Amino acid sequence: MLSALHSNLCNRIKHFTLYHSDQVSDHRVDESLESSLDVMALDLNEDFVVKVLQTLFISGENLIRKNDAYDLWDLVKDIGDKENGVLTMDVLNELIALFSTLGQGKATIEPVCERMLDGESLPDGEQVGKIISWFCRGGKVENVYTVYLLAKEKNKQLTWSSVNFLISSLCKKDETVSLALEMLDGFSREARKYAIKPFSSVIRVFNSVVNGYSKVGDMDKAKEMIKLMEDKGLKPDVYTYIVVMNGYANGGQMDEACEVLSEARKKHMKLSPMTYHTLIRGYCKIEEFDKALKLLAEMKDFEVQPNVDEYNKLIQSLCLKALDWQIVEKLLDEMKENGLYLNGIMQGLIKAVKELEAEEVDSREALTIEV
Repeated sequence: MLSALHSNLCNRIKHFTLYHSDQVSDHRVDESLESSLDVMALDLNEDFVVKVLQTLFISGENLIRKNDAYDLWDLVKDIGDKENGVLTMDVLNELIALFSTLGQGKATIEPVCERMLDGESLPDGEQVGKIISWFCRGGKVENVYTVYLLAKEKNKQLTWSSVNFLISSLCKKDETVSLALEMLDGFSREARKYAIKPFSSVIRVFNSVVNGYSKVGDMDKAKEMIKLMEDKGLKPDVYTYIVVMNGYANGGQMDEACEVLSEARKKHMKLSPMTYHTLIRGYCKIEEFDKALKLLAEMKDFEVQPNVDEYNKLIQSLCLKALDWQIVEKLLDEMKENGLYLNGIMQGLIKAVKELEAEEVDSREALTIEV
């Protein structure tokens, strides 16, 4: 019974690929093809028909009528509902190829994929990857996540491009970010390095919003965005904390900025020099140089190497506001030890301050002598 049904289905696919006289303008060609086959008592080979259907530059409309194709699809669905074991993977693949030739591939791929899932029968990993990519482009990430889980259960080796595409698509919706995180949890440490990339684009979007709030001084909103990121299972990066600290520093709220620094230390083992530079610049702005120097020393304790920017800002502020040549000299010695050097402008500024300080000393001595 099953073999008879399968044979009938295959024959329908074969015969639907013949030319139809009402769609072909050249009746002579149509009649010669059919009559020749009849005279020779030949039947079309199924593999040959499928190959012709998949061949480029042959119009599907010249090979099969769309109405007949949909009739065939109705037959396939009817057989699939009533008989088990008749529909095979090959038959479904041929049907997809047939509709694709007609430009109607999307009309069948979803239900066909559902049939594959219901039967827990999947093609190879590369084909599954293509199915995942198609569903993602169609905005049906919740559906395709089920495909991913089944492929994982069946030990199918998916391409990294399709996995990354799925993670990226899941990250675009609030309600599916958690599914993307579940995918990451199942990866090894090495694999996670590649899969984490789509999250970077999501975090960058949040950072741009946080940066916008910080620039206009709305720090409560900026902190709310960080909380929202964490609620969605995303980890704010170092830059996120830098822009918030910068917002507080620009408003002279250095205590709040230091609190953000403490929070960043808890979340990240390694901070960037820019993290400290933001605070050092803030303390120099309000002329609290002792705290700025303390932060410079703290950088070394946390294994963050100061760069020329930190020293430049401190030395410039000390020269212009504090006129403290002794501390500047110590900083210059530190720079030499670390292989750092000031540019010509800063060196000229130090020289000018030193000369100015020497003139003041001479003036005081002259006044003392006169008295």
